[in-house]
Amino acid sequence: VPYDISERTKDCLLDCVEWLLSSGSGSRMYKEIRDKRGLAYAVGGDFNTEFALSRYFYAYVETSKEHVAEVERLLANAMAEPFTDKHDFEEARERTIDRATIGFDDSFDTYAELIWENISENRPIKNIATHFSRTRRTLQSITLEEIEATRKEFFCPEKFVTVVVEPS
Repeated sequence: VPYDISERTKDCLLDCVEWLLSSGSGSRMYKEIRDKRGLAYAVGGDFNTEFALSRYFYAYVETSKEHVAEVERLLANAMAEPFTDKHDFEEARERTIDRATIGFDDSFDTYAELIWENISENRPIKNIATHFSRTRRTLQSITLEEIEATRKEFFCPEKFVTVVVEPS
């Protein structure tokens, strides 16, 4: 995903998509692969940022070798299925707001993000509380329709690769 740190709204939208798709036991991937089908012990995913230049999404599933093809298909389906559930969206948005509120003001990643924001926008971050307040306001304003448009734009199963790690 091309990354422009000044695009606070896109950043917040991607974080909400991450929650809906892959973060925690309420996520689409977890419910389908672990809860419903019992194909894995651990299921999850996350976004990583590389020096404020790009973001990439990864999903991980701890499963047995014989289930890899089925899990791959289920991951592709999870990414391709539209987000329509208002309750799931509101829960994901609240969790993302919580994550932007609790504990993030003292993490190394947050300070690294703020340094890159300062460099890329050529403006100092004078008050970290203002930064988080702005992020929370942005998160509170996003809609399910924006989340779905973000999923359609960035989560294309045909662009993903599968890596299988096996014990030697």
